[in-house]
Amino acid sequence: MTEENQADVERRDRRRDTALFVTLAATLSVGPPLGLGWLAGTLDPSWHWGDWMAQTTQVVTGLIFFGLAMLVGRRGERRAEALANSELITSMGALSMSSARSFAGHDAQALRIAADARAALQHYSRASRAEQSKLVAKITDSYSDLTFGTFARAHALPRSVWTGLKDGAADLVDDARTLADGYGARATVRRTELQSMIHHITFAVSVGQAIIRQSQLTGTQSRQLTKIASNDTNTLDRLNRLRMLYRRELTVIADWNVLLRAHQHIVCSVYIHDPTATSDWLTPWYLEYSNDRATLTPVNVRNDKLAEPARHDRIDYSPGIPVYPQPVMHGSIPQGLRTKGIENQVRLLRKAVVPTVCVLTYELICGDGRSRRLVLDGNHRLAAAHHIAKSDPSSPTRILEFRITENEVIDTECHRTFHADTSSDKDSDWEWKGFTPDVGTIRAAFF
Repeated sequence: MTEENQADVERRDRRRDTALFVTLAATLSVGPPLGLGWLAGTLDPSWHWGDWMAQTTQVVTGLIFFGLAMLVGRRGERRAEALANSELITSMGALSMSSARSFAGHDAQALRIAADARAALQHYSRASRAEQSKLVAKITDSYSDLTFGTFARAHALPRSVWTGLKDGAADLVDDARTLADGYGARATVRRTELQSMIHHITFAVSVGQAIIRQSQLTGTQSRQLTKIASNDTNTLDRLNRLRMLYRRELTVIADWNVLLRAHQHIVCSVYIHDPTATSDWLTPWYLEYSNDRATLTPVNVRNDKLAEPARHDRIDYSPGIPVYPQPVMHGSIPQGLRTKGIENQVRLLRKAVVPTVCVLTYELICGDGRSRRLVLDGNHRLAAAHHIAKSDPSSPTRILEFRITENEVIDTECHRTFHADTSSDKDSDWEWKGFTPDVGTIRAAFF
């Protein structure tokens, strides 16, 4: 049942319950007094119409006061809802500021996130359904920011800061679980929404804990940190954790339902790497050779012109540079490709105290039977980390990889509308196979 349908059912149930309550109250207000009046008139011949009028007046007066009480109560509920909505909106603003600053490296701001979220949850039950949903999404997004920012460098945090972050998250989870358990069968959407938020917070903390545990290991370039979350017992749950983590970040078009339907053929894991260990990872960047100018021009996955600033990039052709449909590898990005975006990321990484780059990758089985790693998100940051590693081999820059690995080819057909970012006149409705169109293109490109 969708959230909208669930909300309609809840509204119908409230209207029905209100009608039953009003009917019962009116019956109890009118029935017993009139019954007693009839009984008195039967037993006492002196009972006359004036007594009936007095009795009727009492009944009508009671009904009027009952209606006024209901009216005042409804107005009070509306005022309480408005105040609760106001508190939630204020708290969401505070969460946005704290999570954005923690993502930028101001880790002390991260300590406020759990407290602000807990304060907002105290008003959750009285708020409107729309604001409830927005609050849960905001708390979830705040912990995604913490994962990409503060938790990704948890090994470098003071012990007191990490303890405060972990304890704050535990208290927030306890409050949310108590709130979720208080909803019955008629509030399935709310309960499911809160439980999903709880799993996401637990996952975020587990990433930080794994990084702390592995921080003392040396001698290897790549280390597996943890499964997606310790309380996720199957790949379906782990995929949902990644889906929630990257719901705002992922810019390539993708269909998560393809993976969810084939989750038995998927493995999810988290790794940490030195940048030099990622040279053969593939980008979703493609180049087209121009015969008349002997240059390479960036194109999209459909081999169409780009509608972003990178469309102006021009790269001198030289043997060895792959052309569409083969993508560019991170270890051999040609000079001039995405230069401005990469340089911006280089400046940000050089300012970071503990430079850590988070990426989402997909390990696919290509047409030649070999597995290759495609970077779905974080390409500019990863390219910047490569640039820094080449110029300064002693740089502490690290790569935190969230990896989806297919154990067999997943080519479920997807029919989606591609919102073209090109000036091409080609039909914008098109079909691809696999999780993203890049996966289908790259799989076919390597034979």
